[in-house]
Amino acid sequence: MDTIYISNLFPGCTQKDIEELLPSSVTLKASRFNTTPSGITFAFITLDGTSHDIKETVSKLDGFLFRERHLRVEFPKDPKHERTIYISSIPDGIRSPDLMKAFEAFAPERAYVRCLNRGTENQREIGFVVLSDKATRDRVLEEMKDLKLGDVSVTIASAHRPRYRPRSSHHLEE
Repeated sequence: MDTIYISNLFPGCTQKDIEELLPSSVTLKASRFNTTPSGITFAFITLDGTSHDIKETVSKLDGFLFRERHLRVEFPKDPKHERTIYISSIPDGIRSPDLMKAFEAFAPERAYVRCLNRGTENQREIGFVVLSDKATRDRVLEEMKDLKLGDVSVTIASAHRPRYRPRSSHHLEE
């Protein structure tokens, strides 16, 4: 199943209207419609079918003239945090090339970030690896849950979207 984004729909468009556009090899499983204040109607729809059929459907529908409107159809952008893993307890002697060797089967080159302390530029015990997609991230989390670097067991987990935290309370008005 894949989710796709469709915009420039006519006002009042329904799931049934979208189903008319789909080939028989693809099934619409869920939809969420919305209209912006400026009157643009868009939807996120979840399709069931083979990856090839869904990609072909997206390419055929993009620019398709539907009820006097040219549709814009695409896969939603993949947020980087959904395909990133967090690594903690990295020993001091481990450098970026050493860590990348552990992940070379999963991650492209230069996909690793080791955090540094502000001011001192000393390496911290944490880092991040950005993977190609969410499925690869899930596979890494399962297959590498007992990862050891040197004699030290490191912890890997799914990275979460950073949350905004004000640095001081003076931003808040009472």
